[in-house]
Amino acid sequence: MFDIPVAAIATLLQNHPCRILLLDELGRLLEAYSSKSAASFERQIVTTAIRMWSSASGTYLGKSMAGKQPTPIERPHLSIYGTTTPGSLTRALKGSDITDGVINRLILVHVDHAQQREREPTAEAKTPPPALVERVKVVARGWDGVGGNLSQTETGAVAACVPWSAAAKDVLAGIGDYVRGALEARREHRELWVRAREQAARIALTVAVGCGEQEIGEEHLAWAWDLVRWSTERTAELVAQHVSEGPEDAARQAILRALGARPLTASALTRAVQRIDRRTREAALATLLDAGEVVRESVKTRTRSAQVYRLATTAEIT
Repeated sequence: MFDIPVAAIATLLQNHPCRILLLDELGRLLEAYSSKSAASFERQIVTTAIRMWSSASGTYLGKSMAGKQPTPIERPHLSIYGTTTPGSLTRALKGSDITDGVINRLILVHVDHAQQREREPTAEAKTPPPALVERVKVVARGWDGVGGNLSQTETGAVAACVPWSAAAKDVLAGIGDYVRGALEARREHRELWVRAREQAARIALTVAVGCGEQEIGEEHLAWAWDLVRWSTERTAELVAQHVSEGPEDAARQAILRALGARPLTASALTRAVQRIDRRTREAALATLLDAGEVVRESVKTRTRSAQVYRLATTAEIT
């Protein structure tokens, strides 16, 4: 996807406004978006995706190319299914990604369990099982006979209104209350919750249409909200642990991660964060001690006393 110009993505959506793009190494895309050395078209990919996301219920107008006026795209729905490793993602994220609306437009699914063993194929790629072929055909036909990406049909936008059930409207109002409470209660990373209600509504619509329903039901929205809330909470944990605003903030997070498993002596802590220069490390540690997030204790050994650092307990912080 990195080699696809923004104009080509717009052309795809002009022919068929609902598209899904598959992308490996999503972390690289996010890193290119915020990198000073990235090519201009790499930065424009994420910017364009954000603008299309916000134009999903209206009209998207791209830039004029070679003196030609852009072709309007009605109700663009561009979805990017991306995969990446946790390390690649956390290296790519910057504090600005949280505040400028990139991350809160994503549904991040964190996979914590061990990688599954590879399975031996049960069929040849050239001769797929007939049952699988029939399932793919169903996906290609889409809802109500409107083909999706797999259909290779280039039709115009087919607008359809999918109403909410009365019960779903009540659930949506409750979600709005929850989000407002989350915004009021949280001081850090509040931006992650700004679009949670809208994300849940969009996913509920997708689930309802995918099930062939004529309205969005309570069960569709409940499922969508469970996913969005879980993803947002896990993303907030990831951001708090790995996304920094500067060198000292990054050092502070590294120290907290190092002390997360067990208390460490001064020398062991230095080795754990040895990539951080001494001045930055000492400044970050002093900040954590002053804030009460880290506690320094004297522990007796066989020969002498040693200084040990550990994370403060909840009772000590409060």
